[in-house]
Amino acid sequence: MIIYAHTANAEHTVWFQWAEGAIDVWDNRATWHYALNDYHGARREMHRITLEGCELEG
Repeated sequence: MIIYAHTANAEHTVWFQWAEGAIDVWDNRATWHYALNDYHGARREMHRITLEGCELEG
């Protein structure tokens, strides 16, 4: 199975329900992010930060 098809399987996905004041945080080192434009007409604001950490183990 192609890796992308495997990771796109619904059992491996999370849908975050946005609400006023909501915050979502994920680790880009171990997460694939695919944003859908399902917030038409709403303002989307993103702040990206980098934290010092350890290497990922394989």
